[in-house]
Amino acid sequence: MHKKMVRFVLCCLLLLAALACNLGCGREIPAVTPAVVEQAAELAVQDPSPQPTLAPLPTAVEQAAATATLAPPPEPTPTSTPEPVAAERPFEGPVPEGALARIGRGAAMAMAVSPDGDSLAIATTIGVYLYRTDTMTTIWFAPFQLPVMNVLFTPDGTRLAAFTILEIHLLDTAQGEEIGVRPRFGLDFTAAFSLDGALLATADSRVISLWDTTTGEQRGELSGHSAFPRSLAWTPDGDWLVSGGATQDGQTGEIFVWNPTTGEVVRQFGAEHSREVTALAFNADGSRLLAKGGREVIVWDFAAGTPLHIIESSQIISIAWSPDDALFAFGLNQGHTLVYDAASATELYEATDQRVTIRAVAFSPDSSLLYTFDPDGSIYQREAATGALRQSATGFANGMHAGVWSPDGETIWAGTVGQQIVQWEVETFARLHLEGGFGDAGLSGFQISALAFNPERTLLAVGGTNGRLYLYDPTAHELIAAFGDRDTGHRFGIHRLDWSPDGERIASSGSDDVVIIWDVAAQAPLVRFEDDEANFRGDVKFTPDGSAVIVTSRDRAIYLLDIASGAIEPQWSQHLEQGIPTGLAWHPREPNLFAVGSMQVIIWDLTSDEAVRLMAEDRAFSFPKALAFSPDGTRIAAGGESGDVAVWDVATGAMLAAYKRAHTLPVHAVIFSPDGGRFATIAQDGAILIWPAP
Repeated sequence: MHKKMVRFVLCCLLLLAALACNLGCGREIPAVTPAVVEQAAELAVQDPSPQPTLAPLPTAVEQAAATATLAPPPEPTPTSTPEPVAAERPFEGPVPEGALARIGRGAAMAMAVSPDGDSLAIATTIGVYLYRTDTMTTIWFAPFQLPVMNVLFTPDGTRLAAFTILEIHLLDTAQGEEIGVRPRFGLDFTAAFSLDGALLATADSRVISLWDTTTGEQRGELSGHSAFPRSLAWTPDGDWLVSGGATQDGQTGEIFVWNPTTGEVVRQFGAEHSREVTALAFNADGSRLLAKGGREVIVWDFAAGTPLHIIESSQIISIAWSPDDALFAFGLNQGHTLVYDAASATELYEATDQRVTIRAVAFSPDSSLLYTFDPDGSIYQREAATGALRQSATGFANGMHAGVWSPDGETIWAGTVGQQIVQWEVETFARLHLEGGFGDAGLSGFQISALAFNPERTLLAVGGTNGRLYLYDPTAHELIAAFGDRDTGHRFGIHRLDWSPDGERIASSGSDDVVIIWDVAAQAPLVRFEDDEANFRGDVKFTPDGSAVIVTSRDRAIYLLDIASGAIEPQWSQHLEQGIPTGLAWHPREPNLFAVGSMQVIIWDLTSDEAVRLMAEDRAFSFPKALAFSPDGTRIAAGGESGDVAVWDVATGAMLAAYKRAHTLPVHAVIFSPDGGRFATIAQDGAILIWPAP
């Protein structure tokens, strides 16, 4: 495999846990070990492709000339030319080439308010949106082929820095056009522009790098943190750079004050924080510093390095200090926002009208407005003094891990990383229903990972990362049963589900390498399959007669599990030497034929150990992860680990259509409409793409 692809896949896989946490859990993103970052950096260094440099950030006088002379974006992860967006339906997203529609605008990852307060940049898993703050409507959208994890305006507001897994892109804020890019290393996306815009500080593993925004050259490195620095802020006078992190054991916070010219640590404090310092915010004159670390938010006397106020809360995730010094804002778990009087550090009000963790809070430059961001659907614009909602930017959707098309073809149900299943209307892109009654109260990081209709299409089986199995009535919108626990069910999460042909049993595979056959009437396990040598965390399907299940395993084999005898037999391994089998799909007309995705899509006969047909292999297509036959069995569609989508002719094995990087994150489900005229791909990037069936 090309080293560039290896680099991309590795970094994507390393980020999946952090993305899942950022999209739905009630925790801070966990620190990534230095060894992981060094491995990713090493692969990136080995990449033989030319490496771009950071384009200059011109002064106001030089902007026109500079824009004309900047080199075009390099090939690694290009963005398309943005187009202004006029009237919009909330969940109607930009459509990639070849698709019919996109439901969802991606999962929101970060936001930034422009220095003049007129616009709001939103980083998402599919690109960057720029919104007008007076109407909260889209000005432009810049698509990316990798998730955008952070955005920053330059101090003069003319440029926007967008941070992906591998690169920092510079966009012109007037049109959204890309004007420069440079590679980046590390899995933290913390960065800060100096007051004059001359330097960009980035946290790369244990080192803070200083980049000259005129030349694009590295001006220096600041080393001294015991672990990864997790937050950066320049003092309001621009003299010092402040970084937050933790001691090597992660049990105590540390705050460093750096002289960016000499690279020396001027001052160090922060031991009063019980964990790493993940957010920093200064008051207007720089005399006080607000810091979030561990269970505490502390107001520091910056010159003395001593605490003035300590606010105890393990629920606070994000912080902001209003430019007029009057208010603090805190984003919490479960969609709550707290606003405090800054002088007394006492609570003024709490807003509770958002659903999931408030990942970011920000004030407008005049301090009159407060923006609160949760990744599940909306960025709210509030009156800062009262918390009253003024308007919102909507249409963002959490990462999705499962999906089914309704029998009437009018709606799609999808499972998300936010403990919810969502019903979408295909033609209007409307979110018709959102069901959040899954998971244990307060369970962090819970995801809906599997959905399956019963044969009558009247009940949905729902599986999640808490290991429990749920039965849901999609017509009455009612949760009717929940069974299994860590003693009787899966110890970890459920990965895939399937109903028996008679509707009396459900098979589940889990992250604990176990397959369980459930008795639906008894709401209890019937048979439990475990094998020390097999890893049953792949897809699982009942055989047509319901007497057994087949399951993909990470030991590069497909197993047949006999329900009556409990026998476990590795049956199929041909052509699987180079790749782990993932998705499974039964042929709708030929009951003995099934397909599996590995390095390519393979069709097998249940009664033979020989492959019937290999779908045409395309090395540009990444690891088929999810599969589906068309209702008439003539075509098979697959979604890949890197977001690729393809369709093959079953009879000949010829590839009929291929869409490279249609999604920016792995495709977890592929489903055909009941009439076979369309199919949908459901992915972790928070989007459902509707495609024509060739």
